[in-house]
Amino acid sequence: VMPTAFNTYLEPFVGGGALFFHLQPKHARLGDSNPDLIRTYWAIQERPDLVIKQLKKHRDMYLSGAHALEVDEPERLVDQFGDMAPGSYSRRNYFEAVRRMDRGGVRKRSKAIQAGRFIFLNKTCFNGLVRYNSRNMQGNQHLSGNMQGNQHLGFFNSPHGDAKNPSIYDEERVMSAHHALKNVVIYCSEWSWVEDPTKGAREGDFVYFDSPYIPVKGNSFTAYSPIRWVDSWHELLKQTVDRLTRKGVKVVVSNSDTKRTRDLYCGYDLHEVKAPRPINSGDGEPCEFRVRRAADYRRRSGVLRAALLTVGGRVT
Repeated sequence: VMPTAFNTYLEPFVGGGALFFHLQPKHARLGDSNPDLIRTYWAIQERPDLVIKQLKKHRDMYLSGAHALEVDEPERLVDQFGDMAPGSYSRRNYFEAVRRMDRGGVRKRSKAIQAGRFIFLNKTCFNGLVRYNSRNMQGNQHLSGNMQGNQHLGFFNSPHGDAKNPSIYDEERVMSAHHALKNVVIYCSEWSWVEDPTKGAREGDFVYFDSPYIPVKGNSFTAYSPIRWVDSWHELLKQTVDRLTRKGVKVVVSNSDTKRTRDLYCGYDLHEVKAPRPINSGDGEPCEFRVRRAADYRRRSGVLRAALLTVGGRVT
């Protein structure tokens, strides 16, 4: 399904970055509309040592949890956990305190603190489901183009998971991600940047779109980011794909296998792949697409290298 040769790799819905970390291209530009996710990548790119320090702190405090403790001031409580005796709080208490830090201004703190919090929540919440509510309705000034003025920042609201020994602290994986991201340009934005004359895709580049999927039944879960996906954006994304392929850009789009998806991408080469998910998302088996003009595409098999994060309830 993927091209065997290309100039620059671009992925505007990077999520957990499984394909990027598997390919590890020499030249790449990544993006996502989730500020928490992108700040995490920036922190790992710039100061992985500080991120590792934060993760070690979270691991030690979380695994020391035992009994119940009332959480009234979550942000201060997280800062003071190091002075508390092991067993004076529960794992759930610590998780909820860290989760509620976004209500106390955590997004104004250092990138390393934000990254440590986001990875910790991702590893200890239910099935790695990154989910946001619709509260804290503030506009997202970093957005442009297709999404500007329509979206809002929400709070992380995935519930606590039940993993006995979650992989919170993984220095080797963080350093591996750091080396892969070293020379990568990373944007906090929706997908319109891939058509920007300066930083967008050019002939011979490869763009991989893995946006929220078209629902198979009723409403589909799309709250993977504080930026809410609007159903009509599937048509806007298709228009982007059309323009890119006319320029000679190699494009692959992942989406669910539905009549609407097949009608929308009529005229493109469709390739079905199985993508089991750990969460019953209701989206069925996705269908992956490739454009006809990229004649040098061929099937690839094998297991993707483990991603740094699990985003959106599916292993990415």
